[in-house]
Amino acid sequence: MRWAALLAILTGMRTLIPALVLGLSVAVAASPAAAQELVEPSTEVKFEKSPVIDGKPFLCLGTGVRKKAIFKVYAIVYCVEEAAGQAEIQKYFAEGAGKAHAPSQGKQLAEKLADDPGFFRALMAMKIEKAAQLVFVRDVGKDKMKEAFEESLTRSLGKDEKPRIESFVNLLDRDLKRGDRMILQTGPDGRIRVGHSGEPKSVQDPVLAAAVWQPYLGEDSVAPSLRKSVAATVAAMRP
Repeated sequence: MRWAALLAILTGMRTLIPALVLGLSVAVAASPAAAQELVEPSTEVKFEKSPVIDGKPFLCLGTGVRKKAIFKVYAIVYCVEEAAGQAEIQKYFAEGAGKAHAPSQGKQLAEKLADDPGFFRALMAMKIEKAAQLVFVRDVGKDKMKEAFEESLTRSLGKDEKPRIESFVNLLDRDLKRGDRMILQTGPDGRIRVGHSGEPKSVQDPVLAAAVWQPYLGEDSVAPSLRKSVAATVAAMRP
């Protein structure tokens, strides 16, 4: 009986050990892919951490969620052109207003950046390519999107800039369905591109290109969690 029991144990181990090795291999193989993703926690939407947009490598700095009342509308990720963005962020800490944050580091630095309007103004003012990807978690009509952007941009630019604002909101000419993705991109030359189906549409306006990020990174952000996420990532980038 003892030999029979021992044989049964050994047989079971022969089955168990390969399974454990396989499971370990899968976990190890999956971790690099996970490291290349950013996840917006409240919607569980996944974004590439280092996407290529318009043929250029970008670095995504943080995620957030846009809500209307209690309803989640879309998840968003904010990105900058990788090489130029990293250089500008290092310059901010070494030469710009970021020098004031020199005594802080880690979580404390992230919290100070999140509460510093000047940091986000500096981020928005950087003369680099910027992009955001919006992933919709509910259906949104084009008129609602236009209304939301027009309201936010009017707060930033004033009612006298209505023609300028309309030149941008008119690019939002498609109803968005749950699961749809939309790209918003600006360049240092003042070009604004919006892509959600087919060829991206664009308008050239340096003032508008600077203002278009205000609804997300400004003090009255429509996605406050995005500001906190960006601050945490930038804090970790400081040398």
